[in-house]
Amino acid sequence: MSNAECRVSNGVSAGSDVVRVLAFDAEGLVCGEANRSPDGRWLCLSPGGRLVVRPCLNTANDLLRDSGECVRTRLLTAADVATLDAAAARGEPVEAPAPQLDHPPIPFCSPLAPRPQPLDELRMLTVYQPWASLLAGGVKKIETRSRAYAYKGLLFIHAGLFEDDTTTQVACLNRSQLGGLKYDILVHQWWKRLPRGCIVGAVRMARCMSTEDLIEAGRVDGMEKSLGDYGVDRFGWLMEDAVLFKNPIGCKGGQGPRFVPGPTAKRVMDELHASANEMQLASLLQVEQAAREVA
Repeated sequence: MSNAECRVSNGVSAGSDVVRVLAFDAEGLVCGEANRSPDGRWLCLSPGGRLVVRPCLNTANDLLRDSGECVRTRLLTAADVATLDAAAARGEPVEAPAPQLDHPPIPFCSPLAPRPQPLDELRMLTVYQPWASLLAGGVKKIETRSRAYAYKGLLFIHAGLFEDDTTTQVACLNRSQLGGLKYDILVHQWWKRLPRGCIVGAVRMARCMSTEDLIEAGRVDGMEKSLGDYGVDRFGWLMEDAVLFKNPIGCKGGQGPRFVPGPTAKRVMDELHASANEMQLASLLQVEQAAREVA
């Protein structure tokens, strides 16, 4: 299914009136659901009991359908929800719907479809190795910095050229994690072969929180703490939907977040499409306006 497509069920239009997705198991019982939040995102309670936030209807529906217990889903309008809630209040069971149907793609301009981000607005962040690859590979999910950053959306990870005894030590301590990301950790001085001076992947900048709030909320486990600086007056940039590039793109970086250089922008977008799966693309390309420009 292309990024512009959206699934519907029982003739319900996949427009802005869809507010809930119900997941049914093989016995026709509700085993999960997703609800549209006021900001347009989807809050999904999967059959496994996890609460997951998805950026659009495509990914919310796919998340439920890909869960082991779910065999079919149904999209509901506000009117459908009112009817079902009234039935539930009366103690009546929710009946299983007919099998889901795949419908033609909705227009690319639809608010439910991922929007292409302009090439001159692509942003990147330079991080030293091995932290850069650990971020792009999804091992490290929080980048700690001395400044807050209000941007939300697609962010490319650039691996800086810097290398010293500290970076080598961190790489060796995380050897198994880097090996799991398909880096060759068996050759002599393998840490020197980590890609540098290039864009190694992409993430979705989800939010920024103070390190104190992150720790208090239980968001910092042992792995994250070993890979960041959680001292006072610092901030954690939360990264999601990480994609490690199959072929890093050479590019000059710099201090702090900045725009991807013009000649490189199309190449990194092409590599993103080549390296990411459909669900990752749907989330990463759901453009959100930054609260402020690049600092």
